[in-house]
Amino acid sequence: MIEDTRQQLREARLRLKESREALAEGALPLEPGAAAPLDRLENFWGTREPVEEPPAERYVPPSAPDWLQRTLARLPPRARPVAVGAAAMAAFAISRIPVMVPNGLRGTAVLPGAAGMILAAAASGAAGGLAFSLVRPKLEPRGAIGDILTGIVSVTTFLVIFLVVLPLVFGDPVVGVSTSEDVVVLVVCSVLLGSLVGSFFNAARKRDADGL
Repeated sequence: MIEDTRQQLREARLRLKESREALAEGALPLEPGAAAPLDRLENFWGTREPVEEPPAERYVPPSAPDWLQRTLARLPPRARPVAVGAAAMAAFAISRIPVMVPNGLRGTAVLPGAAGMILAAAASGAAGGLAFSLVRPKLEPRGAIGDILTGIVSVTTFLVIFLVVLPLVFGDPVVGVSTSEDVVVLVVCSVLLGSLVGSFFNAARKRDADGL
């Protein structure tokens, strides 16, 4: 069912593109000083620009299980990266608890710390997803550069929240950025990891374009 919906959306976008090209070919430029009708959105040629609605599967990972895709599809498009970021980082934190806290499963003393780590990771992931939602619509049309910048902004937001903001809020003496060397490492990691994440955005964008 999801594949059928995607195919219908691709066909609808293709028809919209063909209609736009046909309108552009038959459009006449406005006379100097002439005002175009107020009931339509005008471009340079005085023709109405079709407004393309965002596809229903936007920001829904195609490789995700069907139940997860259905769950994300019920959320507003801009809320989906936030949910994915929070869930992904919470799952990662949970998977690391046995490694970071070897005796965590044998007693209750470390449970508050483990829960705090999971919440911190989820909050940081949500912040990174929110940054993605805010900058992606502006940067996506810029091609590969926009993809890389999207990754850098998202990763930088995540790391700043996780390594700077949350330790300051909770007074964590272990995790944090306190020296100039830490700042340099944070910047370098943000750029390198952000570029890597941006390359995945670039591959996904090209795959979606080829699907049309």
